[in-house]
Amino acid sequence: MLFASPVPKFEGDKVNAVYSEKFVDYVDIVASFNKQPVRIIDMYKSRIMAYQNAHHYLGEAFLALSKNAASYREIPGRDNQLAMLAKGRVDYLVGEQNVLHSLAHTMYPNKTLYTNLVLKQWDLRAGSHDKALMAKFNKGLAIIKSKGEIRKTYQKYQIIQ
Repeated sequence: MLFASPVPKFEGDKVNAVYSEKFVDYVDIVASFNKQPVRIIDMYKSRIMAYQNAHHYLGEAFLALSKNAASYREIPGRDNQLAMLAKGRVDYLVGEQNVLHSLAHTMYPNKTLYTNLVLKQWDLRAGSHDKALMAKFNKGLAIIKSKGEIRKTYQKYQIIQ
């Protein structure tokens, strides 16, 4: 790997990567068009749709849920997942909060997608084996952070901070 982003720290540690400073918040959530908080224990009677391999990444409690829920599927394509939710074919979606909220706002502007439960906050960064390259990246990152460019980008794309 010369340079990769995003890299979860636990995966980068396996290959001794050098990391950038943190610059993006990545949070996996349970979402629906119903504004009610939920716990994993409450979801066993539910129909759940998640991103591919979510059951591998979201911990033991979520793995148990994926095996024992009334219905659990993992499919690619967040737009298809949101369509299933909007049509009432699933009760909850599992995915990254900004991706789901942004796409829901575009696809269903008259509906509000709610975050019902936060499952995992990831520590994502850029990673490289090249320390000098990462130092240059971090220097540039510090400049755009200090000028407020990351905040402006978050606002432009309605990213939750």
